[in-house]
Amino acid sequence: MACTAVTARSALSGEDVRAVRGAPKPISPVAADPERLHQILDNLLDNAVKYAAEGTEIRISALANISGVETVVANATNAHQPDAERMFERFYRADPSRSAAAGGVGLGLAISRELASAMRGKMWADYDDAGNLRLHLLLPAAPKPAPAVEQVAITAQSA
Repeated sequence: MACTAVTARSALSGEDVRAVRGAPKPISPVAADPERLHQILDNLLDNAVKYAAEGTEIRISALANISGVETVVANATNAHQPDAERMFERFYRADPSRSAAAGGVGLGLAISRELASAMRGKMWADYDDAGNLRLHLLLPAAPKPAPAVEQVAITAQSA
């Protein structure tokens, strides 16, 4: 897996967080609206940068599997660990006291999940063994183009 590291500034703390991304090559294209996919990924990455614990990495990966392509954005969280089930509810905030500092109103993940569903995909969250929050986006692979068929004209001849 090829990885690239990117440093971003956390909107909450002003501290740097490091993003590491990787994907096996080649990865299959997905059946998705490009603008909606961009909106989902932008929201996932924006949240990761906003809420990552100071001095930690944000890990971004993509992997093709039998169901399609799964993208995962993972990061260590601060003291207010979000509820992995409730975080997709409208207006949910793990730490309501930080709402004004972080910006937004708590709709991004709810909207992202609806967009994924509209594209026949799904989104969910869980925690890995180290306690890092992982947000998963699974979208179906794009249909493979049909192989080209050579057409041959057959003419009937009289005997």
